[in-house]
Amino acid sequence: ECQTPFFLATEVDDDGWVHMFFEAPAEAPTVRGFAGILHEGLEGEPSEAVLAVPDDFYVGMGLEEIVTPL
Repeated sequence: ECQTPFFLATEVDDDGWVHMFFEAPAEAPTVRGFAGILHEGLEGEPSEAVLAVPDDFYVGMGLEEIVTPL
């Protein structure tokens, strides 16, 4: 999973609500799960709330050991 292709698209509607679209291969369950967490937490939220999410929010979930930047 360390080189999994991951695609993300976002839209902000006229009312300022964020809509997120992800695509990750089925053979990458960790990446798909992380994307699902992001989607569940951020989909339909106001853009200000999405922009306020700290860069290291995943540390609190213990993901720093399995999710690393390239």
